[in-house]
Amino acid sequence: MQSYSHVLSRNSFWFQIGLATATATGGFLFLLWYGLPYLATAAASVAAAILAYFFIEPKIDTVRFTFNNYILQIKLGVKEAFKSKETTLMSLYYIVVAGITWPNQLYFFDFMMVELRFADDLRGIIMGAIRILNVIVLTTLFKNSHIFTRKRSIYFFPVVMLLCFLPGIFFRGWWALPFVAGAVMAGTGRWIILTRYTNEMYDSKYRATAISALSMIVGIIYVAITSLSGPVIAAYGVRTVYTILGVFTLTTVLPLSVVLVRSHKGVS
Repeated sequence: MQSYSHVLSRNSFWFQIGLATATATGGFLFLLWYGLPYLATAAASVAAAILAYFFIEPKIDTVRFTFNNYILQIKLGVKEAFKSKETTLMSLYYIVVAGITWPNQLYFFDFMMVELRFADDLRGIIMGAIRILNVIVLTTLFKNSHIFTRKRSIYFFPVVMLLCFLPGIFFRGWWALPFVAGAVMAGTGRWIILTRYTNEMYDSKYRATAISALSMIVGIIYVAITSLSGPVIAAYGVRTVYTILGVFTLTTVLPLSVVLVRSHKGVS
């Protein structure tokens, strides 16, 4: 039987492959007619909804959904995520890494590719290639525990994020692509690498609620960052936002990574 982390890694791989394929073809669809990518997205959503209708949930796990149960789940998730010093450090680390990389994955990445002045069809191919490349690299390294030890996994995020976000204001043309790709890789790594360690720390009974609680907090950060970024992008461009995200990494992710590694002395 495969462990949950390996199943999650495999699902993340195919999700990124699908996302990369859609991104690469979206540019060409846009050239044919600007409405085609939106129609294709709608068609895919309808197909997914139809498939989801046939999902069968085990009766033993079925709980009547109410607003009170939803609030209770959030409370249990938060309690599990911050139940000890160890889980609190990992949860905070997960939150700041995801809080910085997730807005880039869903929002700033697209703006950056436009600001680098690539044509619509070329931009789609480049973005698709970046997503495929980063998930192949991560899943390959992820399988090699000698390369991605726990310590190296923790330090992977601040190193990559600092290198790829901080010099954002200097990004121009083709030479900026390795940095943009690295920023995307950090976001994908959150799912493929970092989630493995959070899953190990949470009790299996409350694991799903803990992850949901963390995702909710990340969502709040996402809304805050994207909302506040509007005036910055309008005045200075998304490259400046990248540098600001690098500063956030320097002041949050890096210190937490050091504390987290020190709290696990003896772990390579």
